[in-house]
Amino acid sequence: MIQAQQVSTQPQAAVASARVRWGTRAAFVALLATSLLVPQLKNSFWTYPAVPNPWVLAPFCALFLLAVIDLSHPWQLLHLDLLVLLSFVMALAFWSASSFLPLLFIDAPLVYLGARMAMVARVGSSGRRRSTVVSHQLVLSRRWLLVGIAVLAVVHASWTLSAAVNTDVGEASVRGAMKIAHGQPVYGVDRPLVSNLGYDPHFDTYGPVVYEAYVPFATIASSTLAARLATLFFDLLTAALLFALGRKVRGPTAGVTLAYCWLAFPFTLYAGGLASNDSLVAAALVATLLVAQSPARRGAMVAVAALSKLSPLALVPLLAGHDLPARGRRAPLLRFLAAFALVSAALFLPALAHGGAGDFLARTFGFQAGREPAYSIWELLGGDAFTHTAAWVKDSARVLHGLLVAITVGAGVALLWLPRRQDAIGLAGASAALLMAIQLCNGYYTFTYTLWFAPLVLVALILSRHQATTVSALGSEVSTSGASSPTTARSSIRTPRVPGRYTPGSTVTTLPIISGSSEAVRDSRGASWISSPTP
Repeated sequence: MIQAQQVSTQPQAAVASARVRWGTRAAFVALLATSLLVPQLKNSFWTYPAVPNPWVLAPFCALFLLAVIDLSHPWQLLHLDLLVLLSFVMALAFWSASSFLPLLFIDAPLVYLGARMAMVARVGSSGRRRSTVVSHQLVLSRRWLLVGIAVLAVVHASWTLSAAVNTDVGEASVRGAMKIAHGQPVYGVDRPLVSNLGYDPHFDTYGPVVYEAYVPFATIASSTLAARLATLFFDLLTAALLFALGRKVRGPTAGVTLAYCWLAFPFTLYAGGLASNDSLVAAALVATLLVAQSPARRGAMVAVAALSKLSPLALVPLLAGHDLPARGRRAPLLRFLAAFALVSAALFLPALAHGGAGDFLARTFGFQAGREPAYSIWELLGGDAFTHTAAWVKDSARVLHGLLVAITVGAGVALLWLPRRQDAIGLAGASAALLMAIQLCNGYYTFTYTLWFAPLVLVALILSRHQATTVSALGSEVSTSGASSPTTARSSIRTPRVPGRYTPGSTVTTLPIISGSSEAVRDSRGASWISSPTP
């Protein structure tokens, strides 16, 4: 009787699943069409960073969630994490520099996501441990996401190239690039500009990589168009790098999902409309993850990231201590440091060819250190702009800010030797947590800064969705990934199916054979393994 009831419910479940699947696809098509029709963000230079029509970002929030939610298991921590990542839109919608509510929508998500990324990276605990395989069924297949990528790329190009607002970020980047192209000093007071404007705009506060990266665009287009072309290029480059990283770690479906989520993330469109240069930082950080297995390449790429917006300098200890062997740690560490030093020196040459290091330090680190708080909780609590704030509140805020800076600096240095997960997911999680801690300490905040940690959060969350750890027949731990059978609950001992040995370092994928009985594992060299029966 019970068996008959179970059989009779199977067609009903299949029909319900089909309805959900086709309903989601219909919503996906409707949202893509809406994304092509909604008006662009009406950015205003005078109301920056607020926008008067943040509602136009709602379709992109929905498109972002459709790619990663599992409707069969809605109550997942992954879904909460992604909702918190999108909650920065609420701060933009209710933005007011003199109100506590939007600042709460900034700092609370930073604290939560920072803690979650530290948990994903397993900071302070052994990076190698067994974990449960999570079955995750997506309604949208890879082909549907590829269509979404094509449509969203068109939207990005339209919003970026046709926006009407020009901020000083893109202008500063292009102006520095033109100085390099004409052999002029990049860093130092631009007296003709100061005389014309009546104040010092500090267009030279970025690292040399920003100005050097904008040189090709500044030489082929006008100032405004060059800034927008550069923003669009680095935006799409980040999507391509995310695809390459996801494909390398988890396969093409994961790569397509990462690229799609980046293009659907609302603040990539927000940054594009402002012609921001923060997508350059995102591209450099994702490229660092992509080459993280090589100490020399890792050191070279983190030099590029660190000399763009300077905050990624805090990641140097973390990346220096990544995946060092138990014995012979000195050689890879020296390769990392040598590559970092050589690439940094090469990047400084064009920018400092007609200037000195003193001007660079004064105009970058010196200016940022003495900058008045703006658009942050520290402006509300301790800034001089709010005279109604009690004196004891300002003093307490300064003490709290100093403690937070000290803790962040100590954590950044300690990550050189703290145990953690030693793979791309762990590195992305630890890097994102540290960057968010820096943004909590930073007195100046803008919503384009979310592009620094957003790709790292996506990598840590999406690529760990199917993560499992198995033990090979030789006793060494092997990382497995990919969609698994719903009955697969935990890893088990593998025994060889064909003669041969498993080669450490080869790629392993899980292949379900018979539900409830066994599963096979095949490495990249063709050797197969059969697991013991799963419970």
